[in-house]
Order: sequence, then structure tokens, then C-alpha cells
Amino acid sequence: RVFESIRTLSVNEATLRLFDAPDVESIQHRLPELLGTGRHGGSLVEALLELTDGASVVERELTGQRLNGTPLDLLLRVTVPEDARHDLGYVLLSLTDVSALKAAEAKLGRTAEELRRSNGELQQFAYVASHDLQEPLRIITGFSELLSKSLGDRLGQDDRDYLAFI
Repeated sequence: RVFESIRTLSVNEATLRLFDAPDVESIQHRLPELLGTGRHGGSLVEALLELTDGASVVERELTGQRLNGTPLDLLLRVTVPEDARHDLGYVLLSLTDVSALKAAEAKLGRTAEELRRSNGELQQFAYVASHDLQEPLRIITGFSELLSKSLGDRLGQDDRDYLAFI
């Protein structure tokens, strides 16, 4: 019902490019619909309601769609100009395409998850390698102690130093 009273007064060239619109007429009356208001919880409506509570600027991230139906991640900024603050006669909508940013965030999240998985595998490998290497070292230490005891006085000082080093 709120959208019945919304009129788009002006659309710039950047907005036409954003929505792949050939002309102003193709987008002017569909802008609220293209901003994802029907499918994503009425983000534009929520922003407008927040303005009626006294805010002068409201920002929302939302998923809209181009004229051909492809999704479009947007940052919506609704501003009440100084001369319209008393009666909310009109507001300015600013749209920023954040699709590339969202895609980069998703890729970063996947990369971080892959890194966590890889680090887990590396920790497991280090644990197994460390454990596997401890047994041969224990055997070498045990045999060097046995040699030291069994040969005792027959070892020279250098031989005792070598065995102590092991």
C-alpha cells in the first residue's frame, strides 16, 4: 500500500545502466519492485518508515534485480533533503552496486574456510610426524645408554662425549 503513493521523479543515467534499462520510462514506475521490496522483507519500506521516525539518512543492503531478472546486490541510501524535512514530501535515493564486493566477500569466506581446513590438516600431519619421530629417537637414546654401560671403562673420553651428546 505504501508503494501506491511512491512516485519516481527523476532517474539518472547511472541508474539506467545499473538496471540495464534502455530508457527512463522502462524503469521509472518499476523502481520499488526492482529494489527487491516484494521478495526481501520490504527494505525500502523499512527505510521510509525509519525516516518518518526522524532519521535524515537511512542505509540498507538489499538484493534487487535488473530488468532482465538477474539479481543485483545494492546499498540503498535514502536521504531527506533539508527543505523536505518537515513534511517528507520527497526523498533522495542513492543506489550503489555492491555485487562485486559481495562476490569478493563470498570468495574471501571460501578462502578462509579452505585455509582453516588446510591448517587443520597441517596440524594433524605435524602431530603424526612428531609422534612418529619420537620412537626412533627413544631407541637411539636407549642404545647409546646401553653402549655406555656395557663398554664403561673401555671408552675413551671422546667416545664418552659422543655417547653423552647422543
